[in-house]
Amino acid sequence: MVGRPLLLPIALWTLSASACLSHSTLTTARPIEKGVWQATIAPALSAAPSPAIDDGRTDVALLPNLEMAARFGISSRVDGAVRFSLDDVGVDIKVALRLPDDEDALRVGVALNPQLRSNAMESWMVALPMLIGIDLWERDQLVFGPSLRYEHLDGYLGIFERVPDVSFLVVGASVGYLIYLSRSFALFPEIYLGYSIRHWREDGRRIDLEGGLFPNAALGLVFF
Repeated sequence: MVGRPLLLPIALWTLSASACLSHSTLTTARPIEKGVWQATIAPALSAAPSPAIDDGRTDVALLPNLEMAARFGISSRVDGAVRFSLDDVGVDIKVALRLPDDEDALRVGVALNPQLRSNAMESWMVALPMLIGIDLWERDQLVFGPSLRYEHLDGYLGIFERVPDVSFLVVGASVGYLIYLSRSFALFPEIYLGYSIRHWREDGRRIDLEGGLFPNAALGLVFF
């Protein structure tokens, strides 16, 4: 018999593993130093689209999530991360196109952050955020992240018939702020909002996507 303290995390995992893929970025436009590790833990609230069987409707539900990432500095302009959450695993790499210059009046950095994520239900996502970071104070950074994402939700066998695969092409953007509280710890609140500009089912039937929005909010606890 499962004890009561275990019921909530098991229930959350069961709900979130159905289809939800995290949309969090939780990183700045500034790569971490070569040879340095960084760990992030982030409670989050994520959108989970769920295709219906009969009428083509796809509902979007908000589900709690917990994300974790281990990031490693590869060079002065490149770092990479392995990421885990309640509902998916993934990898990403960050390549700086422009590093902030202390001589500029506005210290702006730009980076590409391609991501790949998948979950146990064989759903997966490829994302290409562009991170635009503005250095504030000494080490804090305000980060804007326009992105393009392709999501594929694998179908499943329902009671009476099989629910077909569903795919989404999502444009969106995130806003986050890295706030250093000490030399080894920072907070990273981030919000994301995406909109499905195209969505389709493998059987060719039309999808009515409620609102078409993919919201996500997270609070990163970053350890250096």
